[in-house]
Amino acid sequence: MWEDFYRSNRDLRQPSPFALDVRLWLDNQIKVDPKYCVVIDIGAGSGRDSCFFLREGFHVLAIDSSQLALELIKNFAETEKSINRLLTLQMRFDHKDVSLTVEKSFPSIKSKIRIFYNRFFLHAITKMEQDVFFDWIENNCCNGSLFASEYRVQSAGDEYYFFDNHYRRLLVHTELLTMLRQDSFEVLDEHVGRDLARFHDENPLIGRVFAKRTKDAD
Repeated sequence: MWEDFYRSNRDLRQPSPFALDVRLWLDNQIKVDPKYCVVIDIGAGSGRDSCFFLREGFHVLAIDSSQLALELIKNFAETEKSINRLLTLQMRFDHKDVSLTVEKSFPSIKSKIRIFYNRFFLHAITKMEQDVFFDWIENNCCNGSLFASEYRVQSAGDEYYFFDNHYRRLLVHTELLTMLRQDSFEVLDEHVGRDLARFHDENPLIGRVFAKRTKDAD
């Protein structure tokens, strides 16, 4: 299913509004130099945001379950002569993967600020996969790591929705904030609203959170 989608959606030139806002937030609030950072794009999909961060001078680790999606990102990076700043990892967030640390797989990122970036990923996985995902975050975070996420949230009590026959969970924004704080993240910015991710006739209720880890992994 997703392989067919990526074959027909190869325009990697236009980043998402969220990626643009994250870039601005990093400039204004964190003031990081891209060459000292790695954006870990979880659920990279078509790669539009991975490719944007590469163009902006960041190192990028693109993670996705689709090998085709990762190959598209590699092809773009080679064309843009930024392949030396791109790493890719094919994985799903199930129990067999949770112990895998990016530092062991990619020692080059050890000294870099890690920005765990995910857009429209959390609402596309099950609650069990979400728990595994945050266990994986815990294993891969260090003091000063950043977390940036955009996701659909519940409105009028709806817990899920279907789009093109795809099941999507709707998150409870406050529950996610509580979870991050319990995992030693300081929430630096968060909000819920519409007009953040319009898609055709849809204008969903969207949650966003930016957070910073305040201790090393246990």
